[in-house]
Amino acid sequence: MPAGVLSFSLLVLAAAGFEWPGAAEIDAQELSSLDHSQRQRAAERLALRGGPALRPGLLALLDDPAPSVRLTVARILARDGAPEAVETATRWTISATPTNRRLGLDVLRDAPPPLPTAALRAVERSLGDADVTVRLLAIDTLSRQKDLAPSLLAIAAATEDDSREVRVRAVRVLGASSDARAGVPLLARLGDLDRQVRVEAIHALAALGDVRAAAALKRLLDDPADDVRLAAALALGHLKVADAVPAISALIRRRPTDDFARQATLALGELGTPDAIAALIDRLGEPPPSDELLAGLLRAGEAAVPALAAEARRGTPASSAAAVTLLGQLRAGTRGADPAVTRLLSDLIQRRASVPTAMCWMPSPL
Repeated sequence: MPAGVLSFSLLVLAAAGFEWPGAAEIDAQELSSLDHSQRQRAAERLALRGGPALRPGLLALLDDPAPSVRLTVARILARDGAPEAVETATRWTISATPTNRRLGLDVLRDAPPPLPTAALRAVERSLGDADVTVRLLAIDTLSRQKDLAPSLLAIAAATEDDSREVRVRAVRVLGASSDARAGVPLLARLGDLDRQVRVEAIHALAALGDVRAAAALKRLLDDPADDVRLAAALALGHLKVADAVPAISALIRRRPTDDFARQATLALGELGTPDAIAALIDRLGEPPPSDELLAGLLRAGEAAVPALAAEARRGTPASSAAAVTLLGQLRAGTRGADPAVTRLLSDLIQRRASVPTAMCWMPSPL
């Protein structure tokens, strides 16, 4: 047995006194096996034993000729916070060999954040790699950093990548950054030729709460793709862009029965303006009301109560019953019964046989 393997065997035996006799020594011997899969399995088993005594032997495997062994050991050590593994992975990342670059990013992606500055710069550099797999690994690695501010410009540049998938992932990372500077590159992606990129950019701008996007989002209500129009409507609702109500309402009236119209009612509920609520109430008279329509009125909350009360008194039997049910749900979370709603229910119960089912939503006055 070579001297290096024998020394490591002794370290292993010292760290693994709880196992059956000879097991740890066998694993140490297998590190010199000609079969790379046996070396890899031995490294995995040794890593499970843990302990600082095992680290020197595992570090030696970072130079193993088999990429799978190097990757396994580097991941194990990086997750354990070994700076040597992160430094080695950083060197791999800037290597001239595509395989090594992928291995390095695989390791850095799984390393606990934050990455050292040198590693972070190496990952950012990888966003310009000719290999799309390397670029994807780089954006995924950056997405796992808790502080994206140092890499924001590099991520923003990736939103213009030739690969649709790289652009999509970069847009998602910007949307999760909570950094107001991300709004500018995201606005540019609203005009992307790829439909999925446009949708992701809309979601990202809504997540950022960037009201600067309002005008561009309203223009996207005329996009030829349904999912883009719907994403834009929901984003406008989330951003509380009140002057978008007429355009969203017009789209709903144009195609009242399709999935887009059902989902867009949620945007009107988010907006919760008198005009938005009026548009929802108008649709309440077209039975049966969709789940999305009811959810939209519930999202409007207290602002919808006056309009629902009026519909409950003067609407059709179906719309009146739906309005009372919604009133009951809106009041269900309050302490005690609302006298005005209770009087309204009592009056309507005498006139409409379908209304009593809504009473189950009313809280007990006790």
